[in-house]
Amino acid sequence: MISKKRNFGLDIIRASAIIMVLMAHAAPVFDSNSLVYYFFYDAGLYGVEFFFVLSGYLIGQILFKNLIYNLSFQEIKVFYLRRWLRTLPLYYVVLSILVIIDIISKPGHNPHILHFLFLQNFHPVEAGFFGVSWSLSIEEWFYLTLPILFYIFLKKTKIHNVTSILITTISGIIFLRLLYVLVFNPTFDLGVRKFIPLRFDSLLIGVLIANVKIKFGSLYKKLYNIRFAVISVVLLCIYYLWFVYTMMISETAYLDGSTIVRVFSWPIISILMGSIMIYFENSNFINKRLKKISLSYLFFTYMSLYSYSIYLIHFDIYYYFHKYLFFNNLLLDLIIPTFFIFITAMFIYKYFERPILDKRNIVFVHSSIKNTHSHKKI
Repeated sequence: MISKKRNFGLDIIRASAIIMVLMAHAAPVFDSNSLVYYFFYDAGLYGVEFFFVLSGYLIGQILFKNLIYNLSFQEIKVFYLRRWLRTLPLYYVVLSILVIIDIISKPGHNPHILHFLFLQNFHPVEAGFFGVSWSLSIEEWFYLTLPILFYIFLKKTKIHNVTSILITTISGIIFLRLLYVLVFNPTFDLGVRKFIPLRFDSLLIGVLIANVKIKFGSLYKKLYNIRFAVISVVLLCIYYLWFVYTMMISETAYLDGSTIVRVFSWPIISILMGSIMIYFENSNFINKRLKKISLSYLFFTYMSLYSYSIYLIHFDIYYYFHKYLFFNNLLLDLIIPTFFIFITAMFIYKYFERPILDKRNIVFVHSSIKNTHSHKKI
């Protein structure tokens, strides 16, 4: 059953993000055509960044509504438990299955401990195993550190300074990334894109947008503007086409040497995506008229619901089909594994994710009611 509280516009954003990630890892089907290959493969860049900004935005709203104005270790604990019950159970199940398969199929018996601690991004070899987990590593460390940082800062300053704290932190991360690039000259992908401490700015931009929505309603309404959204789409398309062209010509060689791309592309992309996200969340055309079209509503909503399961399982399924069940037919090699991914994700969501989320919600609703009654007695 689909919750009435869901925002269809944000479901479209989430669904689009997972489709982009699927495109990236289905790209080997087109390896005979470099233009189509890189057009598909580079979609993953935008897919993950959309997830970062959207995650920061949604988490930011939770923090502002439930934590910041009632700052305590108890509220932080509740935040962690809710987050970890959402993300960790399925992650560890999929990870454990992949580790068992890896141990059985390869000599060396590597238990991949770093993945269980979300530290795989710091090890080049480990980063290649369960490859999609690199973004989850960034998100989990972000979820862990953000409430603590807010607790530390807000104990020393006033609540109205949250905006300046966020802007200062984002600017500080960009500055540190600049120093890191100038001093160590890291690669574009593993060196910068997947480097945990210096990628929080994309998520924090989502948090900043949530802050604007809650604290500066009039400004947020001005940002809800179709012209901003269209300009953002156009600029993102231009950058994307340039990125595809660059990858075709030199793969990552140019990107590995460009200070501007390695340092400043992430916040720019995130801000543009934030503008699109604001429009999609608030558009009457999307959330009322387009939502009434049953096919589009069901497709985007269920793609959004299954997105986490799809994200965790899709890469290895595509890899398995491409390596062992290659039909040498473009349509079959694309449709069959994608259909299998979707059916598997649907099964996982229905029988694993949804039951955990339902139990989580029941527990925390009862806990909230108890706390409300105890406050009333006091």
